[in-house]
Amino acid sequence: MDWRYLHHSGDILHKQMIGRRIMIQHLSIAGSSLLLYVIIKLIKNRRLKEEYSLLWLFFGGIFLGLSIWREGLEVLSRAIGIYYAPATLFLVFIMAIFVILLHYSVVISKLTENNRKLVQEVGILAFELAELRKLHPLTSKAHDQPETDPDSVNGVG
Repeated sequence: MDWRYLHHSGDILHKQMIGRRIMIQHLSIAGSSLLLYVIIKLIKNRRLKEEYSLLWLFFGGIFLGLSIWREGLEVLSRAIGIYYAPATLFLVFIMAIFVILLHYSVVISKLTENNRKLVQEVGILAFELAELRKLHPLTSKAHDQPETDPDSVNGVG
């Protein structure tokens, strides 16, 4: 058996594996950069409020940092027992999604509670207005009359 052939094929596989790692790293950098760009664009166009964008910016920065600093990603991977470093980046991504979803759940819960309070206040105000109209029927009739536009009376408008 020719051992040189096996050594040569091992070199080719090693080069292919390094090439894939570099390609994955470049894709991770591009994806993280694109995420940060979109977040900044949404903030700039006022489609995403600053208070809600902090988590997105934080995790986008972490993704970009781990994508650029491959050794840091590999250290983190070994520390948590993951063999394939890009899988750690995927795990961090999933954890970030969970944290962001939890944050939005808290925000939605607060908004739901505020909505309930506002509906109750509007109901109380409507009741009080109805009671006031019962006590003062003359003033309520003046307010119930639709305002007439002088042009519409003459048939114009």
